[in-house]
Amino acid sequence: MISLLRKSFPNAITQTNRVVRCKSKQDKCARNALIILAPGAEEMEFTISADVLRRAKINVTVAGLHGCEPVKCSRSVVIVPDTSLEHVVTRGDYDVLVLPGGLAGNKALMNSSAVGEVLRCQDSKGGLIAAICASPTALAKHGIGRGKSVTSHPDMRPQLMELY
Repeated sequence: MISLLRKSFPNAITQTNRVVRCKSKQDKCARNALIILAPGAEEMEFTISADVLRRAKINVTVAGLHGCEPVKCSRSVVIVPDTSLEHVVTRGDYDVLVLPGGLAGNKALMNSSAVGEVLRCQDSKGGLIAAICASPTALAKHGIGRGKSVTSHPDMRPQLMELY
């Protein structure tokens, strides 16, 4: 993930993984990430992503798929989102969109029209999308990245072969 961050945000991370601080508010090194949290998401994929991004001084917003209520993850860890996905759909100014995996969470992402809307917005502006483990199937369901390469959990390969 650090190498992806280095490529995507070269002014924010040095070769030694130390964060470079902005000298003024006019510097454009403030970056924003959106993590969509669905019930049944894999908590480690969520937590590690949020932690690494925040350590890189990237502003992270956690949006609950079904509002701001606490979300129960795949191993019964409960996480409270910052906001609702409904609220961020209209914002659309994130540098990276992160979809944690987890089978139940991924099914919820696949079945959400709001997730499709956010993904299409991010894709149309050329923004980064990080889909972890099983969640690349949500990209396929919403028609994102057809013909491009994706990386997923090996068990997801049959569902992805036709599109990617």
